[in-house]
Amino acid sequence: MQGACHMNFKATSPDGLVECACHGKGCSEIKCTWSHCDKTVQEAAEAPETCLTVTSDKSLKLKNSHTYFPQVQLHTEASSTCYCNFFTALPVIITKKESFMTRSLPKLKTFSEKCIVPELITKRLWEKVRVQGFIKDLLNALPADIFKT
Repeated sequence: MQGACHMNFKATSPDGLVECACHGKGCSEIKCTWSHCDKTVQEAAEAPETCLTVTSDKSLKLKNSHTYFPQVQLHTEASSTCYCNFFTALPVIITKKESFMTRSLPKLKTFSEKCIVPELITKRLWEKVRVQGFIKDLLNALPADIFKT
């Protein structure tokens, strides 16, 4: 089957692309299940109106009958991937840790002053990356035997 560039009517865009040695190339879809914010993942999955179902081995699965199922299938087709990581975001309250911020903010300030601001002003790193990319593209465009004597 051909990818999405050959069938422009497939208007779909996954939330991300992933690749690992064990699973190959995949895509990701993230959904915020706010209607289940007061439940655990297990409780949300057991609710009849949810997109998930609990399998016999207690793992979670996207219901084939849910509207997200064809969306995820189109994501895999359009991105020429074999699978989709489907994430459901149940809100979890994370309290601020002052000790973490006390340690981190000085480092963030230094990084910002020494790296981010100078790059925003000079664009030196961006120019270096752009030129290196141009040279790489140029070398790749040359015939393979051009440097042979």
